[in-house]
Amino acid sequence: MRSAAARAQLTERLAGYGFNVTAIDIGPSMIAAARRRLPDSAVSFQVISFEDFAAAEASFDLICSGTAFHWVDPEVKFSKPARRLRPGGWLGLLATEERFDDPLGAALSRMWAARSDDTRARTRPADAEIIADSCRFEEPVDRIDAQRMVLPAGVVIGVENTRAIVLSWPEDVRQSFTDELHHYLRSQTEVHLTQMTPLTMARVLPRLDDPSPSPR
Repeated sequence: MRSAAARAQLTERLAGYGFNVTAIDIGPSMIAAARRRLPDSAVSFQVISFEDFAAAEASFDLICSGTAFHWVDPEVKFSKPARRLRPGGWLGLLATEERFDDPLGAALSRMWAARSDDTRARTRPADAEIIADSCRFEEPVDRIDAQRMVLPAGVVIGVENTRAIVLSWPEDVRQSFTDELHHYLRSQTEVHLTQMTPLTMARVLPRLDDPSPSPR
């Protein structure tokens, strides 16, 4: 449901269109799972970070990230794609967000606020905003898909414990959060929510050292 599944599904979809796809991830288990899912594809898999990934300049038409771009080093997260994309190439950022129905949604907000100095910690700037601020891409385009879902309560607890801000908490704080959430859901076997899947895409601006115009 979260990042691993999203990245595997994204790779599978792109490979299905017949594109030449290079898929990277820092987790060997993630790459192994993707290989099992696409055993006969021509996808090139590499266990490597985006920061360390080596490729020639202007060698890709599309660089996309499935629920992982916020982990990339800010020093390279836009400069590297801008140089690796061909003129007119696109950067695509896919994310996922779970919006739990109240009263769970409101309860989770209280639990997060009680453990975070910054009550905005759970909310990151929109991808369109951070792409625009980089000044390396044209105006981003947003699309979003929303689907109603029902999840087992145990899965919800697991999802909440994979969030970056939770992983940044000390172990005792993470455990208290898990215990409180488990207690809150003790009488529930399933949880209703809306799964939000936003996609943000932007075309790279022509580089100053590249006189060729961006194709339209």
